[in-house]
Amino acid sequence: MAASGSKEDFLSRARSLLASINSRKLKGNIFQNTEQAAETLCCAIHLLQNLQRCLVRETFPLDPSSSEWKTLKALLELLIRLGISPHLSPGVGILRDKHQDDCSNISFHLSGLSISTAWLQSSSAAPLSGMPLLFLCAEVLASFFWMSSTCATLIYTTHRKSAETLIRESDTFGSPIEQRLDGTKTSPLDITCPPMAGNLQDEIQFLQIPSTRQLAMKFFLWDLMSAYLQLGFGSCETDEDISHQARVRLKYMVEHAPVEQMVVASFVLLNRDSPTPPPWIRAELGKQLSNLVMRKEGLVTILQELVGRVPKGSVESYDKVAGHLAKVPKSVTTTDEYLKALCPQLLPLLLLRHKPRDSVLGEISLATLNNIFHTSVSLTCKIFALEPKLAAKYLIQSMMRPLLALNSLQKIMDMAGNLEPANGEHTDLLVSENEVVDSLVQLSVLLTAGSRQGSLAAREAILLEAKVFAPLLLKLHFQLASSSPIISPGSTKHASALEGKGVRKGFLNNGLGFSGPSEQAYEDQSNLSELISCLADVVMAEVHQPLESALPCVLPFLLDHTLDVVRWSQEWGEVWEVLQLKNFQSRSHVMYLSRLLIMAENWKLVVALMGKLLHMILNAPWSLLKSGCAEFPEGSKLLRYMQDFEELNSEAGIKALEHDIHGAACLVEALLEDELVLRNKDIMELVLHMVYSVLKGIRASRGNESLTSNVHGSVLIDLLSSLQRVYVNASVSEELRQMSFTLAEEVSALHRGS
Repeated sequence: MAASGSKEDFLSRARSLLASINSRKLKGNIFQNTEQAAETLCCAIHLLQNLQRCLVRETFPLDPSSSEWKTLKALLELLIRLGISPHLSPGVGILRDKHQDDCSNISFHLSGLSISTAWLQSSSAAPLSGMPLLFLCAEVLASFFWMSSTCATLIYTTHRKSAETLIRESDTFGSPIEQRLDGTKTSPLDITCPPMAGNLQDEIQFLQIPSTRQLAMKFFLWDLMSAYLQLGFGSCETDEDISHQARVRLKYMVEHAPVEQMVVASFVLLNRDSPTPPPWIRAELGKQLSNLVMRKEGLVTILQELVGRVPKGSVESYDKVAGHLAKVPKSVTTTDEYLKALCPQLLPLLLLRHKPRDSVLGEISLATLNNIFHTSVSLTCKIFALEPKLAAKYLIQSMMRPLLALNSLQKIMDMAGNLEPANGEHTDLLVSENEVVDSLVQLSVLLTAGSRQGSLAAREAILLEAKVFAPLLLKLHFQLASSSPIISPGSTKHASALEGKGVRKGFLNNGLGFSGPSEQAYEDQSNLSELISCLADVVMAEVHQPLESALPCVLPFLLDHTLDVVRWSQEWGEVWEVLQLKNFQSRSHVMYLSRLLIMAENWKLVVALMGKLLHMILNAPWSLLKSGCAEFPEGSKLLRYMQDFEELNSEAGIKALEHDIHGAACLVEALLEDELVLRNKDIMELVLHMVYSVLKGIRASRGNESLTSNVHGSVLIDLLSSLQRVYVNASVSEELRQMSFTLAEEVSALHRGS
């Protein structure tokens, strides 16, 4: 039964109890007198139970500067000191002071009490000592975290004078004791307990005491966790029903209590020293953290604890933490379940170089943000290495959704001839400017992730899926880099618009590189500048791929001669305004592509593109040009192909022919054997100039013995044979035959010199 009285009455009695303890301390430490400690614990339990009933009805949190807050905090400290800490195994809980173990015999002095609850399924009440007392105190403490639905009854049975004296004296502090000391009477004391698991439905009900939640969470969460861990998993013998209920409550706390506080409390308990936590609690806390990391914001909270204070640039620490988190915990049923919960939390962390940190993590230091960012990148790459299919499912699909929607919208609008979708049309494809920018930032981060474990797997998976919209990204980057008012041709900003952040000229010889942990993690940039920079990284990664992968991405852009602006909703922001300037219409997309190819040093791709253009030129209706019908679509297309080839050849082709000797030699050999080439003077002259560039590359490579041997063994002989067929062909003009004869002599001389 609850005692009558107001909140002020119980607070006043609590202050009296605390004052009594302070006065006794002057004469000797109360915590060394287990009889007095038992008396004090009984009073504290009773006062806390009644205060909880009063405070649970209040909707506003207690003011930390108020006397109510200070009194309740002191009373809860007393409960923990007397009723929880003495029953914890060495190394469990937090260190308060040297007196915490002085009450280890308090259970003996409370052996005249018993507890009867609905959870202790036995016909007789359990004696209130040891683990039952710990459970009782934990339940009292828990009642300030969440709302209760039932209560346990503490029954006093007095058999000794010491117990009679204990109860009589405790009445001074408000205990509802009937003054009957015949040794057989009882007096019930209601103790508030948390609800059963079946009655716990959601987090709102779980934490439904606004007045005391802040106080309890801030100062006593680790004490409550320690008590339930001891009861549920400790080495001490515990009633099975109590142990089960402790595990139920702890599981519910892991699933529903605020993640940040649970993670911090878990690490506080793990990092204790002198003595260190026993193996059983370390194992249980490890499982607990494995479950917490799967909750919303669980990953970032754990990363703050694990890498938030490591020195900036500690790549080994980043990779170690990432490797641990990438492994599926044994407590999780399936890999799919784990990554389904983990991967969505990773995506916003990849944006830490783009978004202000307070929009993702709140107020944290720049060094911590930098550490979290690099660990997240490492973790993402390791997931790609370990589980590529699930990484594609839970990472790539989410990252690429805005770009796939944008690409689909472009195709629909191109077919319809509309600049913008009509109201209500294609709503499933409408994405915001921020979504597109975020998607490109995430792709850019992973494509430039350097040589981390799994970075190659991540890069390959992304580029494979990005083939669908690669031409669109090239077109968008070309238009923005050409039209942006903040970028002028020839300026350093124009160069950076092509290079991006993560990729630098020269990195591409040894694979894509990343900017490194020493750089600033966050720079406040507009969507436009961020979009251009990230697009540069993505398109550079596209053109840097091996020939068989890069060609399908680049060729459609090269052959696209439309001057239409990329479809971009006017409501999306500043990007639309820049696109409307249409400055790109006066720029050459072939020159733009040539610069990318030179920066990527992908000479094989340049040679392959030249071959594709020549093939289309040779198969075009030349009769249209000869008959003066160049204004017709086919004739106009042929002229554009010829102009594109000449520009590509002059900008990048000559250098490519000198570098990719084998590929270039195969191309010119095929062209010299094509009857269409032999009959076309302009094309034939162009091909012979290509042969000259190949020979120039051969002469430059003579210092490389392996390359020289390969070239001399096959390419030179094949070139000589092809040129000989040209200068004996009567259908070829005298001028071109003489030119081919001269080249054949040079080839023969190079072959003899090898």
